[in-house]
Amino acid sequence: MTPSITKSLPRLYFWQSIAVVFGLITQVYLARTLGPHDKGILDLFLLIPTVLSSTTDLGLLSANTFFAGKRKYAIHTLHSNTIVWALLVVLFLIVGSIIWQHLSSLPFPSLDNKFLILSILATGPMLYLALWGGLMYGTDKTEAVYIIQGIGAVVLLIAYIGVVFFSASLAFAIYVTAAVIVLKAIMAAIIYFRDHSFSIAPDQVVFTASVKYGIALFVGIVINILHNRLVLFFVEGYLGPSALGLYTISVRIVEMIWLLDYVVINASLFKLTASSLDEAIVLTTRMTRLICCIVIIAGLIMAVTIPWLIPLLLKKEFTPSVLPALLLLPGIIAWSLGRSLAQFIAYQIGKPWYNTRVAAVAFTINIVLCALFIPRWGINGAALASTLSYMSMAVLMTLLFARTAHISVPAIYRIQKDDVVLLKKSLDHLWRSLRREP
Repeated sequence: MTPSITKSLPRLYFWQSIAVVFGLITQVYLARTLGPHDKGILDLFLLIPTVLSSTTDLGLLSANTFFAGKRKYAIHTLHSNTIVWALLVVLFLIVGSIIWQHLSSLPFPSLDNKFLILSILATGPMLYLALWGGLMYGTDKTEAVYIIQGIGAVVLLIAYIGVVFFSASLAFAIYVTAAVIVLKAIMAAIIYFRDHSFSIAPDQVVFTASVKYGIALFVGIVINILHNRLVLFFVEGYLGPSALGLYTISVRIVEMIWLLDYVVINASLFKLTASSLDEAIVLTTRMTRLICCIVIIAGLIMAVTIPWLIPLLLKKEFTPSVLPALLLLPGIIAWSLGRSLAQFIAYQIGKPWYNTRVAAVAFTINIVLCALFIPRWGINGAALASTLSYMSMAVLMTLLFARTAHISVPAIYRIQKDDVVLLKKSLDHLWRSLRREP
């Protein structure tokens, strides 16, 4: 890992922490002020553009990162395609919803039609923000993505406090939510046009190449999302909503570990993509070993604290969530390592279908194990099924990376003296940033 990456990690972790902390405070605040019913409607309003932007991405986020990092296509062309695609998606969704409304009643009856349309419109800025983030990763400007996330979380909390102070109206809360989504997209556009000319010149050839490259990663990402979340449907179907509530607590707590590896991976994407093959192999192995140290330390801390923290914060009724959380920990750690190695396959050698095949195999293992374990061992079985399938993904990705990079498996994970020095430097930069030293 290069010195620039090491120095950037504390800043990225700072803005990530701002986003997470203010996001958690916001959720608690909304639940206490709006109540379950109105909070649920607001969550639905946000969920719709989140899902739609993810499913209409077509892998362009990953393609933007890859092509920007490789400098294969001009940044302004990739950005132009991003804007045009976001606008076309919104237009298609609006026309589709109008046609659907004439043929049948719109879904989500708890959400007024005007709010549903507004939610669909929010897909545009949300999709643009995601694809813009891909360009930032590919041009070594990852910090800009985290700054917008952090500022957005702070602004949203302040806005919600204002909503309650002035009106306590659900409608006003929805309008404010939409406004903050648009504000974040505007901030992203300002950051881009600050360094580039204000022009929009889409290119169909580049768009086709982006979809051709990105669709493989897109399919893999969708499979991974199902891999992470399908188990929740199994739990609800076999055991009922109460068991789902207990298991969801376990999942949300241990998945916080993934916030740690995301930062290291995103900080390294530009160097990983732009480097030579040999340099990328060294960077990937060092990145993976650094992530290994970080997530194992975090996992050990969680293993010690979870047995008393869950009953303390969530009352004794949630004590059954403790064992599934502990069973999930090894799998969560393994997933972080596998994800780290997957970046080399996708962004250095440009063969995302390899990752997709690994994801499909691990996902199939997850389905089989869920069907076998959940009826027998309940939510503990769900956690065990997930952990084993996550581990299978990590093992397959390790073997794939070793074969592709022509490196032995022990060499990937064997801690070296330079890794210890790197970890010390990272902690030193973090300590200096906290003390605001140069």
